[in-house]
Amino acid sequence: MKIKIILSLCLFIIFLPIVVFAQTPFIYPAPDGIITSPFGDRVHPITGNTRFHAGIDIGYDYGTPIQSAADGIIRYYGPADGFGNAIVVWHPKLNMGTLYGDVGLIQGLHEGQEVYQGDVIGIISPVGDSTGGHLHFEVHLNDIDFHVNGAIVTDPLPLLEGLKLL
Repeated sequence: MKIKIILSLCLFIIFLPIVVFAQTPFIYPAPDGIITSPFGDRVHPITGNTRFHAGIDIGYDYGTPIQSAADGIIRYYGPADGFGNAIVVWHPKLNMGTLYGDVGLIQGLHEGQEVYQGDVIGIISPVGDSTGGHLHFEVHLNDIDFHVNGAIVTDPLPLLEGLKLL
């Protein structure tokens, strides 16, 4: 009985990093960012109104390249109210989507294009409603058109932080 317990614990410790990786599929859209606004209710920095923030804001310098957090297909690439521009990537293997808001677009990228984790898909630019250079990053738990209400969002931070454990 003791051998089975010890063996089970050893296997758990060996395979724990694989389990953590399986639960955290996203890389940071750019390195060295600082979370400037969390997911959830917040006071909007421009309007002063309290409202739900469907993603996280990560502060970056203007000109910082933004990478796709995982393999996927660009579903939307263009102007978006409140974001200046937005990029929506659907990740079919994960059954999730990511939204990158307040970014500059790169010529040559388009809707329907396949992208891979780490591909540069945008750049931090002074667009949208903001108080400085940042990326608005959302994770959608369903496949929904960007322009349709009903996206089920979740806090992206736990999906990003886990990768740093490996």
